[in-house]
Amino acid sequence: MFARSITVLLMLPFLLGSTRGQSTSPPEGETSREDVAEGIERLREAFQRDISAAEGKIRPLFGELQARLERSDAPDLEGRLERLRAARVLFDERGLVPSYLGKASKEYFASVNDATRRLTQGLEEAANALEAQGDAAAADRLEQEAVARSAKVGSIAAALRFSPGGELVVMPTGEGRPGSEWLWTTNRPPLGWYRSEFRPDGWARGRAPFGNDAPNVTIRTPWTTDQIWLRTSVELPELEEDDVVFLRHRHDNSLELYTDAGPVITIPSYNNDYETHLCSTQEKAKLGEGTGTLAASCKQSGGGQAFDIGIAVLREAARDPRIDPLSRDEAAWLALRDQTDPRLRVKADLSGPKAHVGFFKAFVDRWARLEIDGDKAYLDRALGRNKLICSHPLDRKTPATLDFGELTSEGRGVLQLWVHSWPSPGSDGSLLVKVGGHVLHQQEIKATDGWQRMDLPFDRQQVVLEHHPLGWNMEYLFVDYRVVPAR
Repeated sequence: MFARSITVLLMLPFLLGSTRGQSTSPPEGETSREDVAEGIERLREAFQRDISAAEGKIRPLFGELQARLERSDAPDLEGRLERLRAARVLFDERGLVPSYLGKASKEYFASVNDATRRLTQGLEEAANALEAQGDAAAADRLEQEAVARSAKVGSIAAALRFSPGGELVVMPTGEGRPGSEWLWTTNRPPLGWYRSEFRPDGWARGRAPFGNDAPNVTIRTPWTTDQIWLRTSVELPELEEDDVVFLRHRHDNSLELYTDAGPVITIPSYNNDYETHLCSTQEKAKLGEGTGTLAASCKQSGGGQAFDIGIAVLREAARDPRIDPLSRDEAAWLALRDQTDPRLRVKADLSGPKAHVGFFKAFVDRWARLEIDGDKAYLDRALGRNKLICSHPLDRKTPATLDFGELTSEGRGVLQLWVHSWPSPGSDGSLLVKVGGHVLHQQEIKATDGWQRMDLPFDRQQVVLEHHPLGWNMEYLFVDYRVVPAR
């Protein structure tokens, strides 16, 4: 997991808020390393029993659903069976459970989450014991295992609802906020209305959700006729083989989704609340063939009516800046940075940025003015982001440090980071993340990887980034950040 991702999930803040690093009084007859090892083994065995029990309740449901489908005359039977087979593979390989299993999927996640919580808390206690005995390396390995376990739970949660973790939210739904903007009409359009070259002259503009008098949805744009046709623009990332694509949807009644390559998904019946649809391999391929136009049609035959959809791509490492949800509110982001920057403590070699100012400006046309402000160096725009902190190691052996302690030691929340190396081969750096004085993670930041995102939960702890050189050739790192307090 950590070879491909530097995301630490919000859902287990207790992991970073543990007693790790605090002095603890050992019980009478100090715990031996053998006792700790036996305790860890018992923890892992209990965890595996809990997971196997939870999985045992889910596996038969796939067979029951398949048998029920094969006996039915449901429309798009082959497509439904393909989606069910894909869901079974994802369950076996990643522990993902689709939301259409209803109560069973939520109970499964709750069981896995509880089992993981017990295991990670136990691993933290064992790490404390090993550290007290002077075995810091073994203690760090246990903490890495605890974080990796929590990351697994985050992937399972993503199958139930768009949530923090490894997924890229390409198009959000209107759950709790105005949804995506669509062009729409209730007059039947001509053939080919979903293609990118079609001109929707005279179509109205509105934000999802659309509808009238429907439960579990906040209507933003009224729709009262028996059918609606909609179009919008969406930029999907280039889909990779291991990507999992989800459609989050609320519709009453039927829903048809198109790209300009043709129909993608048909869901013939209504739902009474938002659900998550796991796209089959064929549906994922069709979405990937589109050129930016997404179209939908929703029919209504009686009762309440509604339409809203969102799209997310589950990926191990979310690094695509095109779909950075925060870039939509650049002014608010920069205003927050203006408030927090004075409290950020940086130790870096600022002579390097001054000496290389010509390189900064000339490297690509998006580079702009370099500014030295006290102990920090900024680029006002580079690589598609504004007001980046520029970091450089003090020397070959002494790292630069970005100390967020004044921001993170006084409360709870998440430190959101985007990190990029100097954009030429061989200019890589190494970033060491310390939370509460302990190493949480170490990651090489390579030019070929582009922007790498890190979400670091904190609970009244000091968060420090150490920037170490790899070689000695233009070893700059560029950092954008935001501190999000817990609500």
